Amino acid sequence: MAAAGESRARTGSAGTGKPPAGGSLWRRRAAYLVFLGLLGLLYFWFGSVEIRIMFFSLLVLPVLSYVLAWFGRRRLRVTQRTAGPAAQRGQSVGLSVILENGGRLPVPYVCLRFAGEHPGLRYSKAPGLYSLPPRSRRQEDFTLTAHYRGSYPVGAAAVFVEDYLRIFRLRCPEPQRPELLVYPAVQPLRLLPQFQTVTGQTAPKPGAVEDYSSVAEIVPYDPSLEFRKIHWKLTARLDELMVRRFDTEDTARAALLLDLSGLGEGETAASRADALAEAAASLLGEWMKNDQPAAFVYGQDRPNLLQRSGQEGLDTFCQLIAGLPCGGSLTAAELLSFYLEQQHTGTAVALLTCRADDALLSTVSRALSSGVQVSIFFLETSHASPDWETALDALEQKGLPVCRFSAKRRLPLALLSQQA
Repeated sequence: MAAAGESRARTGSAGTGKPPAGGSLWRRRAAYLVFLGLLGLLYFWFGSVEIRIMFFSLLVLPVLSYVLAWFGRRRLRVTQRTAGPAAQRGQSVGLSVILENGGRLPVPYVCLRFAGEHPGLRYSKAPGLYSLPPRSRRQEDFTLTAHYRGSYPVGAAAVFVEDYLRIFRLRCPEPQRPELLVYPAVQPLRLLPQFQTVTGQTAPKPGAVEDYSSVAEIVPYDPSLEFRKIHWKLTARLDELMVRRFDTEDTARAALLLDLSGLGEGETAASRADALAEAAASLLGEWMKNDQPAAFVYGQDRPNLLQRSGQEGLDTFCQLIAGLPCGGSLTAAELLSFYLEQQHTGTAVALLTCRADDALLSTVSRALSSGVQVSIFFLETSHASPDWETALDALEQKGLPVCRFSAKRRLPLALLSQQA
């Protein structure tokens, strides 16, 4: 899932990617050299013993300061941990940075640099400068908020030690950064009647399929049981017909197909992907109430189908959605074709997409002829083609319910506006 963060461009972080305040390193060096030069001129003009001592002391001090900082850095240890491995989008999570000085020399200044590659992470405060006496331990607590779903390495990406004069900066070994998985927010939905066919009573009833990898029990044979499931070895041992009975699992009558193609690039793509991810998690949460099963179809290079039920299944779906990267090559038409090839007929399908074309029209027609109910949840974008709007109109003329939403007007708000 860490690969998901590589394809996201994020903006607007309160965390800084530079070492903290106190002036530029080169500015402090320049100021020190200017002061040393002025003292050298005074020594050249007056030649007093006091000025000579001050001048040569300033020449030696940087070397001594550097050596002390170098030895102090060697015993510095940085540990980072979060309050939990996962959080929901927009939820604040605690971050603790523990600095330990295991040496006998003090560490003058410790600088933390938070990661700048994920500016969608906002920290409660910018890191400062910390001093550590010998054999001491210090803990700094921060709060971070993720504004986009995904998997992120969080905390300080780099640690520096500055000397007493603050004219040298030594880089410490990179600290181990904890991973934070950010789930999409699951919003409560009020589905309109035309969209309730996905989970309402008009949808086909869930069937029961047997899981042949799991034997629930072995029972005596009776005419209501299938003869081909007889356990012959046990029958021969007991001299009585015994039959295997397998676990059963309800088949999902509602399937969600998530199309992440055609989102664009950069921050815009991240915002659109988050809107689709939040809509997918919210729809699945609505469908899976009362331990109802649901299916999820997704894919970047190849399609995948996953079926789960109950709260544990919803958590699995949310974790999966959180790790999906922005973009992909599979369109909604290709995902629907894959679903139909799996012989999932007589069910209801909801398509989440931001593109509509002739291929989607023909695939939807094939699904309808197979007895599959189809609903469209369309993410409106600024780069939408006029042909897409024509295709959506054609879908609505076929009687398909279409709900339009956007990255700013999320799905719950779009459904409420349609009700109004």
